[in-house]
Amino acid sequence: MTDRLIRITTPLAVVTVAVVAAIISYQHAYELVRSHGESGMTARLLPFTVDGLIWAASMVVLDANRRNQPAPRLAVVQAGRGHRGHGWRQPGARRRARPGQRMARPGAGRII
Repeated sequence: MTDRLIRITTPLAVVTVAVVAAIISYQHAYELVRSHGESGMTARLLPFTVDGLIWAASMVVLDANRRNQPAPRLAVVQAGRGHRGHGWRQPGARRRARPGQRMARPGAGRII
């Protein structure tokens, strides 16, 4: 009985968390794109491209792992970006230069 309960509730828990995370991720990305002046189809579809790229890269890494082969470096890098957020910054957010780097210009938010 316990094994059966675990087998039923584990996928249910994973799917529930994934759905909540997907909704939050989409809403955040959509609001961010809208705050940068995009509207219409671009604002609605861009979040899918970002999350879709992360999902596809994750599937490539998973497939390589299941075949006991090294995962392509680009897929590993792209999948890893999903764990650090989308790489977008909120408007007005500041980015600090790492040691040995300098900012392109004050307030630009890009590192050379």
